[in-house]
Amino acid sequence: MADNYDGQKLVEQIHRMEHGKARTDMIKDAIIQADKAGDNYWRMYMRFDYISEQYFHGDPVKSIPVITELENVFKEDPGAVERYEGDGLGKEAYVMAVLLGVDTILCLPQVTTEQWEKLLDNLYKLVKQFGMAERSYYWQMFWRWLYADFNKAEEYLKKAWNTEPDYRFDCESCEHAYAARLYLEMGQKEKADKYFEKVDKGLLDDVCDDTYPQLWYTYLKYMLDNGDIKGAKPFAKKLYRKHNEDQGDLEFMGAVLRYYAYVNTTKGLSIFEKRLEWTINMWNQKAKYYFYMGAYVLFREISKKQTDVRMELPVKSEVWREDGIYNTSVLADWFYTQASGIAESFDKRNSNDYYTKHLEIA
Repeated sequence: MADNYDGQKLVEQIHRMEHGKARTDMIKDAIIQADKAGDNYWRMYMRFDYISEQYFHGDPVKSIPVITELENVFKEDPGAVERYEGDGLGKEAYVMAVLLGVDTILCLPQVTTEQWEKLLDNLYKLVKQFGMAERSYYWQMFWRWLYADFNKAEEYLKKAWNTEPDYRFDCESCEHAYAARLYLEMGQKEKADKYFEKVDKGLLDDVCDDTYPQLWYTYLKYMLDNGDIKGAKPFAKKLYRKHNEDQGDLEFMGAVLRYYAYVNTTKGLSIFEKRLEWTINMWNQKAKYYFYMGAYVLFREISKKQTDVRMELPVKSEVWREDGIYNTSVLADWFYTQASGIAESFDKRNSNDYYTKHLEIA
């Protein structure tokens, strides 16, 4: 192990940086340095930092290979999760990394339900081994079933809430967003509203930064799916203003595109031009599906009024044209085809028509 290696100093430098490519690149370099130093604690921790950065601000699916690397380091040296006796930070980071890894399976239709359930079984063993994050495990089971069987999802929601919270992993306000999501999907809006209002009226002790965008997005989709454009307005506006910053916001912008397709196509085109770049080389199929759906609706609506639009799109985009003139019907068809293909992949994995049905509603 290199005597002059200081992982703590590196982490502090990384955490002072703004989220984005520069920070991600610095974490990648920190992983290389930790590997060269042979410090297994920091080899795992730096990988956790990368996983967290991708999960919240980039393309979460790209963290999966790094999670595998982290697990391999742990298998080689399980004791390295503790810097000193009783140190729980490394264990927490390791369990959280695995949790986030399992969570990303929601975005990958090519992972079969059998493979997904095996990962969940391994997660449960890890939870029991370290004595932490059991409630979070039940929420992972909730996500496993949300798109496949609402009743099973509700069963795991109840199991989660009947399990003691773990302050290191669980977030009460986000759990209220999950509940609102489920009950909107089940068509029980009054029940969903109760969870939304507890957050919105400040009735919870603490509300984390992720809760509001989840709620706004959930309600925006619900309003759009039910043709309530007026009801969708406040949620679309808030998401556009506050959660339009990095690749991690791509799915939100898909729903925002759907909204502007009906109220302001000029605004919609501006958002599309700026954010299409986020889809390039993106592994997250769920986020791409919702953005492509939004683009399809946008160009479908524009095609009713005009044949062509002029845009400056990224050269690496599959739809890029050198002359910058795009046929709106052709674009609508292309994005519909892409979204439909992803929807079919998810529905095949989940053994239902959830995604296909929502595309047809759009």
